[in-house]
Amino acid sequence: MRVRFLCLLSACSFAYAQFGDENKALQLQPREEFSLDLPKISVCVDDETQEFSGVRITMPGSDDQIFIGMFDDMYIKYTSSGREKVLYRELPEKAGFISKFEAKNIIKIDKYFISGLEILENLLQKNNWARCLYLDAYFPHFLCSYYSLICAARNSDCALPIGARIPEKEFDISLNSPKSDARINRWRASPDTIIKLRIACKELGHQLKLWEKNLDKVKDNEDAPPPKELEEALVGFVRVYFNLKPSSPIVLKRTRSY
Repeated sequence: MRVRFLCLLSACSFAYAQFGDENKALQLQPREEFSLDLPKISVCVDDETQEFSGVRITMPGSDDQIFIGMFDDMYIKYTSSGREKVLYRELPEKAGFISKFEAKNIIKIDKYFISGLEILENLLQKNNWARCLYLDAYFPHFLCSYYSLICAARNSDCALPIGARIPEKEFDISLNSPKSDARINRWRASPDTIIKLRIACKELGHQLKLWEKNLDKVKDNEDAPPPKELEEALVGFVRVYFNLKPSSPIVLKRTRSY
């Protein structure tokens, strides 16, 4: 997803957002477009079972595709003569481990993730709400897809804490979503929230960098799961970003599909 600076987008129309038990007219504020690179991560579903089967990834500036599946993975390269596919098979007993191929691509995605967090922290510091609104059209979907990516790599539907999973009702993939305005207005109205979100950005970025070092050393017969500190930082960030309450104290059995 490569976005270049073009202009100040005026979204001066009226929409309705839900606040508590009553509807209030919400005027959409201008979005300022700017250069933002985030990988495009699409969730894949098995045609027959209709169950989650993995994610398909396109990196910024590339037409090639990466498929991270619940079992085998694949790299699809587009050339002048057509498509070239390279299959990366995983042993069933090792399917829950993060493979070298998966680790290499998670590292690439994490670099874009860290960059996005740094951009957000900088925008919050400068009170640049027009750009925050623009970023919010893309970042929540990326966060949601990132959760699916780690689940696919770990071959588990709960590879990350439930608190890191973002309810779909919390965002729209749109530059004119009143949900974005409601969210950013909430940030603007609370200096305490801004401070907490900036701290959460830095902490999550720091933990992602630490995990990168472990992933970079991963071997075929070893595993490098997200450490507890990273899980906590991700849950904390999601909670502050979306103003979510702590998850109910339920116990999830972390089973793998092999």
